[in-house]
Amino acid sequence: MRQLLTLAACVAVLVGTSAARLSQTSPPATQPGGAVFTGMTFKTVLDNDKVRVIRARMDVGAREALHTHGSDTIVVHLSGGEIEDTADGKTIVNRWKPGDVEFEARGSSHSARNVGAAVDVVLVALK
Repeated sequence: MRQLLTLAACVAVLVGTSAARLSQTSPPATQPGGAVFTGMTFKTVLDNDKVRVIRARMDVGAREALHTHGSDTIVVHLSGGEIEDTADGKTIVNRWKPGDVEFEARGSSHSARNVGAAVDVVLVALK
C-alpha cells in the first residue's frame, strides 16, 4: 500500500506554493498551510536543526491540494480515519488505525481528502 501522508498532511521543512502552481505536473515543495489546505490545523511542537515535529489535524471533509514533500517525513497516527489519496493519476482510500506509522518520501507528490472521521497525527519532518 502506498505510504503517503494525507495530512498532513504535508509537513516538512518546506516552502510555500501559490494556487497557480497547483496545476503543474511537478509542484514545488510545500509546508503545512503553504499549499491550499482546507479544514486542517498544524501546530509545531519542536523545531531544531535535525527535525520539525508538528501536531496536525484533518477535520471531516478536509482537503489538501496537490503538493510535494520537501523532506522525508514520518507520520504517526494518533486516531483512526479514512483518507482518500491521489498520486500518479491513481486514487486510493487509506484506512488508518491509532498507532499506525507511515513514511512520506522527500519529493513525493499527492493530494488528499478526508472521507471519514477527523484524523490526528504527529509529523516528524527530517531536515
